[in-house]
Amino acid sequence: QAMARFSTVEPGGRQALSDMVDVVFHRAGHILGSSIVEFGVKNGGAQKRFVFSGDLGRYDSLLMRDPEAMTGGADWLVMESTYGNREHEDKDPRPHIAALVKKIVETKGVLLIPAFAVGRTQEILLILRDGIKDGSIPKVPVHLDSPMAIDATETYCKYTDDQRVPHDHKGGKGCAFFFGQLELAQSVEESKRLNLMPGPRVIVSASGMASGGRIVHHLKNRLPDP
Repeated sequence: QAMARFSTVEPGGRQALSDMVDVVFHRAGHILGSSIVEFGVKNGGAQKRFVFSGDLGRYDSLLMRDPEAMTGGADWLVMESTYGNREHEDKDPRPHIAALVKKIVETKGVLLIPAFAVGRTQEILLILRDGIKDGSIPKVPVHLDSPMAIDATETYCKYTDDQRVPHDHKGGKGCAFFFGQLELAQSVEESKRLNLMPGPRVIVSASGMASGGRIVHHLKNRLPDP
């Protein structure tokens, strides 16, 4: 019943919610579909602008288009503040990941990457794919072990407008996130089978905070092995 109440709204188009309130969504560049929400509220003949932002993406992301700049000001601005008291390093992650993969290839180890199913997993897959393609990362089996991340990746393949990634076509094998070395572990049995596989290989799994999900089992299995 709840799902039937949803409707799709394109970014940039103003939608009337009532005679007094309208809303516009602006791309936030964080994950697929994430938006800055701008409300226009009429009050006694005057119009006030309320702008609300959840997480914002970085500029020059490998995956997502830049957040849209807000113009015209706002009477009220509400923002998330996860990193409000510090700055991110402006550092390219690709050389660091390439060095880690080279190390596990040399030592026949297994690189475990805890990654959020939506957004971060797709960025990691992109880095691995491009690195293997241009030779900066050695060819190595890569396993995506998270049903939610697999579903999210297929959604990223289908809806490409927010992304700066070129896809051969929408969905299917032409999608930029699926490449020759990638294997998907959908079932519990497939996930458990990874425990028996020797290195070198890369396992990408959720959750990103390593506080739950299949990554916890991989950490428990692999960390005691020097």
